Amino acid sequence: MVAVAGCAGCGASGGVKLVAASRPDEALVAAVPDPFDAAARQAPNTFVGKIGRAGWAYVAVVTHGDRALIYLCDGRASEWFGAPIRDGRLLVRSFNGTVLDARVQAGRVRRTVQPRGQPAGGFVALAPKGSGIGLFQSADPAVPNHVRRWIVLPDGVRGVSDPPAADKGAGTGTATKNGTAALSTAAESTAANPSAAQPPTSTGPSAAVTSTSSPPPPAQDMAAGSGTARKTGTTRRR
Repeated sequence: MVAVAGCAGCGASGGVKLVAASRPDEALVAAVPDPFDAAARQAPNTFVGKIGRAGWAYVAVVTHGDRALIYLCDGRASEWFGAPIRDGRLLVRSFNGTVLDARVQAGRVRRTVQPRGQPAGGFVALAPKGSGIGLFQSADPAVPNHVRRWIVLPDGVRGVSDPPAADKGAGTGTATKNGTAALSTAAESTAANPSAAQPPTSTGPSAAVTSTSSPPPPAQDMAAGSGTARKTGTTRRR
């Protein structure tokens, strides 16, 4: 474990050290609902929000006791990992080198996410309000043995389909075609198959959803990640 230089409250003064991500707690993973189940409800203490001013990447945090499940996604790449909560604080480096520094408070989780080699983006993740809003996961019927995960907000969706092998390490990192993880908080990245990320209309966003795509910005690529994003997407409501 190492302290984060220049971060208020980090290191010896704050008593919280930067730790490496772990595999998500199985109980927290099991609590994430399947959007195809009409009776499903969000896991207790789920928080979702946008990262950075543009809000292109999304963040979801599920907490229970001193453990947290974290999902980051910009529609073409994602990270899925676990972390300890210490003194109301999350300070963790993901498998791909992204640093999440957050305060876990009543009704919200807030602070910053910093992908490796990029500026930090601020976020405030709140408890989902309304049907079909929050963090979801289910088996992907279009890609055998893959799990697709979505963060659904009132005005957009970010989701990626991950191979099971990606979940066996310290954390999950999907990748772009050139083999580099590409979580982006600073620019609008895109998807090879935007419709793949859209949850079913019965519990997810309404049918009035449009998708856009364009080549991903190489400048926003991070260092090498693990796994391959077979199906990724970003969608926006009109």
